Amino acid sequence: MERRFWIFDLDGTITLPVHDFEMMRKELGLPAQKPIIEEIVKLPQAKASRLFEKLDEMEFELATQAVPQVGAADVLREVVDRGGRVGIYTRNSDRCAWETLSRCGLVDLFGKTDVVTREVCEPKPSPQGIHLLLSRWKAEANEAVMVGDYLYDMLCGRQAGVATVGFNGKGHFPWEEYADYIVSGFAAIFDLPVFPNMQA
Repeated sequence: MERRFWIFDLDGTITLPVHDFEMMRKELGLPAQKPIIEEIVKLPQAKASRLFEKLDEMEFELATQAVPQVGAADVLREVVDRGGRVGIYTRNSDRCAWETLSRCGLVDLFGKTDVVTREVCEPKPSPQGIHLLLSRWKAEANEAVMVGDYLYDMLCGRQAGVATVGFNGKGHFPWEEYADYIVSGFAAIFDLPVFPNMQA
């Protein structure tokens, strides 16, 4: 069944991966191998605010270096050209998300309400961002797809009841049991049975 509402993770999915999360944890003084946002929110409010500011600065610097995955722009534009909608659900901040999209030349594909960040709703793996986008688009879960490179992307997609596409440019996706489809390059998305065929 083809689906015309496509939601993408940002860093490492639409963009080439550049984040060194263990280094970032060390810089922030957080425990190794623990999710950064969840660890920060456990802290007293004043300290948490300082760390979120520092995190945002680190992520913004990386956003200024963002480079799109080969074929990502083609897929996003084709969804839109075929009458679909594209959105972003990221654990990043608003300014980092938009800077990333700007550096990748993709800003024109997204309306202001099509990009959902940690400042808008609960971060992944919560499905809240997907529910929000579907509500804004007046779409049903069985019309939508979540594409991402990490476990949290698959978990939020499953919880929201949308189709899930696991992406890994290196050809191995470690969480395949949570993915309906797995691709190692964006060009393969065109061949998925859920890719929209209709015209605008």
